[in-house]
Amino acid sequence: MKKRKDLILEELTDYCHDVEDKKIIACQKYIWACQRFLNDIKRIGSDDFPYVFNPQMFMNLDGGEIEDYYPADRYLGWMGLFKHSKGELAGQPKVPVIYEKFVYGNIYGWVHRDTYLRRFRRSYEQLARKNAKSQDKAIQSLYEISAFGEQMAEAYVAATKKADTRHVWGEAKWLYNNSEYLRDSFTCKFEQDLMQVVIRHKKSGSFFMRLSKDDKKTGDGTCPQFMCLDKVFVA
Repeated sequence: MKKRKDLILEELTDYCHDVEDKKIIACQKYIWACQRFLNDIKRIGSDDFPYVFNPQMFMNLDGGEIEDYYPADRYLGWMGLFKHSKGELAGQPKVPVIYEKFVYGNIYGWVHRDTYLRRFRRSYEQLARKNAKSQDKAIQSLYEISAFGEQMAEAYVAATKKADTRHVWGEAKWLYNNSEYLRDSFTCKFEQDLMQVVIRHKKSGSFFMRLSKDDKKTGDGTCPQFMCLDKVFVA
């Protein structure tokens, strides 16, 4: 029987070949991303390529216990803890489709072979309307403030207009409230020091909040674990 880490690698490899062979319609930059994945898989273990894909990793838990996991599989499993909030799938469990497996498998699956730090720290995603963009970013935001044992981690969704931040932030609030597995792990309330309603992970104290030009704030002060820039348009 194949291990889970081998299953996701096989699935993504087949998918990238299909994109490369134009069996699946994709733009040129997406084709390049798939070709990069295929090339990099071949480079694993070479002296000039310090990264590995979806290796077995370990995390210290409370009480001294140690959890082993595979980072790409762990994140895709996290996505399955939520339900769809709207549309034809409303109320049904979230099941990652293949392009989501490719995007988030890359983001979380590639790590440095020595440090196990993530290879990719930035990503750009452009999708047509009604393809679960806000849902995916909301799920990722909740993961970033809760999954790594990081105390007081900060996550933000930012946009020019405050109204544009409601899609991801509001989706995150709905998602955890309607997850039988996670509804007791987060809270949502107004916090005076932050001057807004924030989503906070109870155990770590980490939070997820909104930023915009409308706030009319200047200067530094944030230390983000994760930042989602919504409504980014490239001319």
